[in-house]
Amino acid sequence: MKSIKSKVILAVIFGCIQSIGTLGCAWLLTIVVQIVTGDMDIGFGKFCILAFLYYIVYVIIYFVSKNQYYHVIQRVRVQLKEKLLVGLIWNSEENHRDYTMGNVMAFFQNYVELIETAYWDPLFLLIKNIVVLVVSIGTVIVMQWQFAIGMILSLGIYLYITKGIQTKLTQLQNESVAAQVEENNQLVTMVQSYYTAKDYGEEAYFIEKYEKSVQESSKKACKCNIGYNFLQMISSNIETLFILLILLCGSWMLANHVGLITAGKILGITQFVAAMFEPAGSMGTLISKIKSTEGVREELEEYIHGGEEGRGEWTESTRDSLPKLERIVLRDVSFSYGETKILDHVSMTCSVGKKYAIVGASGEGKTTLLKLLLKQLSPDQGEIFWNQCPYSKIGKGRLLQKFSYVAQSPMMFRKSVGENIVGGNQAQQKMEREYIENVAKRSGVDLIRQGMTVEKIQKLQATELSCGEKKRVAYARALYKQGDVLLLDEVTSGLDKTIAEQLEKDMLQTNEQMVIHVTHQLSTEMMAYYDEVFCIQNRQVIAIKNA
Repeated sequence: MKSIKSKVILAVIFGCIQSIGTLGCAWLLTIVVQIVTGDMDIGFGKFCILAFLYYIVYVIIYFVSKNQYYHVIQRVRVQLKEKLLVGLIWNSEENHRDYTMGNVMAFFQNYVELIETAYWDPLFLLIKNIVVLVVSIGTVIVMQWQFAIGMILSLGIYLYITKGIQTKLTQLQNESVAAQVEENNQLVTMVQSYYTAKDYGEEAYFIEKYEKSVQESSKKACKCNIGYNFLQMISSNIETLFILLILLCGSWMLANHVGLITAGKILGITQFVAAMFEPAGSMGTLISKIKSTEGVREELEEYIHGGEEGRGEWTESTRDSLPKLERIVLRDVSFSYGETKILDHVSMTCSVGKKYAIVGASGEGKTTLLKLLLKQLSPDQGEIFWNQCPYSKIGKGRLLQKFSYVAQSPMMFRKSVGENIVGGNQAQQKMEREYIENVAKRSGVDLIRQGMTVEKIQKLQATELSCGEKKRVAYARALYKQGDVLLLDEVTSGLDKTIAEQLEKDMLQTNEQMVIHVTHQLSTEMMAYYDEVFCIQNRQVIAIKNA
């Protein structure tokens, strides 16, 4: 908020600086006229020194302010990126449901650019232009109030005339772009159809059709450009005509001794009028730009608010730990992605110390079930319980402290294997060396590189690992955390059969943790190691082996 306020203040300052520049030019013009008419006795050299000093001071003020402006823009940009990052990390998965990670990052970057170019910059210019107009009109009123009334009326007429011209200019630009797009579409169609047409000896037809399309689009573009340039010329000449009209009125007032008008004042006021046309003419365009971003800004605010809520919930909910786990119960849980129902009235109970396998084909909802257990998703219907406490009353931060989770495509820090095992904490890695080595052996990390010691393997960069090797590191990280519940999503898929069996047997040896392993297939031999096996089919969870 401070950065945004700073930007508004800077817009006001820049408006004042631009007005001072105009005032200085008007003042110098007045002095020139007074020197020529003999009303002021000042040498040419003194005038040049005076003008030089004025411009030096003005340039210094301008560049100091401009430098400060860029610093404020940088702070605002960083602030927005930080807020979007909070939204990206802490928003619930429901808010990311329609995005892949690439889409989320595109959203993240595009919104920064869009808000800057289509909202903040126009808002800055709008505030600056309003200040310029207010200061200019106020100055002219002080110099000659009769002249000011005529100037304001002239400015209103100018805006009325140029509004229609600006609308037509925008229309011509859109028509020119549309003609170009149509030409490109025709080219794409011609290229896509050319080889098929060539096989039938009809390629000449497509080439002729494309050439005709090019001629038509070129004519449209040429017509639009001629009209655009003509209207631009009229717009420029209208501005010149209004300035000449004001000079004419001032000359008439001077000749007829109306008010206290002087030749210097006429030139000074004309300078102010010329400086007002550009800010006044751009007001409508700037307001339209700002209004056009209203929907985007609302979506952005909602996204940021969701992230701030999520982070607040996490921070608040990590203060008190959950009671020791006895069981997790799903009671009539249903979940859908949009109109597609994934799970329908699922009920199951998992007790601590037992081992559970969940099998099923791809897309049946196995990963969705794990995300519900992790509270990354919330049920559309039904409830999940930690012992007797419903999930809806448990913060995500408190809950995730109790889970050790290995995702189907595990995330790796751009750090060493050892740092990945301890979650990036290098100091912790040194303190618990023996325990980490034991975890590395249990997970098969010690076999990632033949002939290497565990200590050397821990120093390898995670970016050098294959997908299967990353899974082993992720499993080691889950073992290191020692959560009450060990959740594994396809952890053995893509691994060598021997390593896969070793990992699966290792995770089934623990007596203290609840183990839930999701897999698309389970061998008859390994089924014997599980206390219960469930199959997800037709949106239902069916027990195929009971304890």
